[in-house]
Amino acid sequence: MTVWISDDIVSGWYYRGPQRQGGRLVYSDVAIETALKLKGIYHLPLHQTQGSVYSLFKALVVTITSPDYTRFSRRGATVNPSLQASMPSRPIALVFDSTGLKVYGEGEWKTRMHGISKRRTWRKFHLAVNASNQDFVVVWQDDRDGWVDIYARVYNYKCEPQTPEVKVNEDGIKLDHILPVVSFTDAGIAVAWQDNRDGVTKADIYFRYLKYDLSPITPSKRVNGDVEAKHFSPAIAASDSGYFTIAWISYQNHAYGDIYAQRYDRDANAINQNIKVNLSITPVACRIPSVTMGIDNVSFWTSWADSQNTSLMYQIRARYFDKNPGQRAGRHLWAVL
Repeated sequence: MTVWISDDIVSGWYYRGPQRQGGRLVYSDVAIETALKLKGIYHLPLHQTQGSVYSLFKALVVTITSPDYTRFSRRGATVNPSLQASMPSRPIALVFDSTGLKVYGEGEWKTRMHGISKRRTWRKFHLAVNASNQDFVVVWQDDRDGWVDIYARVYNYKCEPQTPEVKVNEDGIKLDHILPVVSFTDAGIAVAWQDNRDGVTKADIYFRYLKYDLSPITPSKRVNGDVEAKHFSPAIAASDSGYFTIAWISYQNHAYGDIYAQRYDRDANAINQNIKVNLSITPVACRIPSVTMGIDNVSFWTSWADSQNTSLMYQIRARYFDKNPGQRAGRHLWAVL
């Protein structure tokens, strides 16, 4: 699950209308409905709903507060959330803005992002759930020391912390480490991020493999073989056997960006070299990579937004790589208008 919070959420969070007799309204209906939707997704009691919203906003450094559980109880009688459902089995995006909380399929939200004004900025963190026990790990970018580092913490299904907050990047360099992504299985926790230690024009993709308690299995490792160009926007997926794959946008061939991928074994050793995923020969813009491990725990699928054959819109393309490690031809799945 990926959480996106718009910077304009403050404008709709607090009540701004006329006050009624007998009590003062602090939070808007949007705020109450948003929190109760989160409660419905996770089947949380009211106390834990308050704590979850508080922790979410704290992690993303959003300057609004959570309503307390008594307000949820009172206001919930008049505010009816449109969503009362369990967490789906596929990756999703929870999107918070000034209109409340919405739930999208991962691919649906990524395509919608193309139609959103660039003036709107978003705060993002990534969450991965261990399917065997419902424990989950949250990773986020944190500027508590004056520069941006990657932190992680493991929680159980009751949202109770199982580890302290742990800084993932151990380099100590006072430059930004951003856009963390994570995958969590019984074999371990794989975290990747965009690392700007050599400057944004030579940004790299780094990863670190961790145990369940967030103690390190490996030091931080650079993913991309090319070190002269910039590499942005990592995506990651891990299998139950411990194999994992990282995909990202690489500008090593031209200024528009290609999609590259790198597969690793259960000991976090690279399998072969970086793979150029998109089949286009002439330069075209490729964006928003995603990756999923196959049912054999070694093969993998990648998908991305591709502007080949059109200058007005992106198309979603996908490509499968088998465990040999040969690959099948790329497949054009659908067009996004």
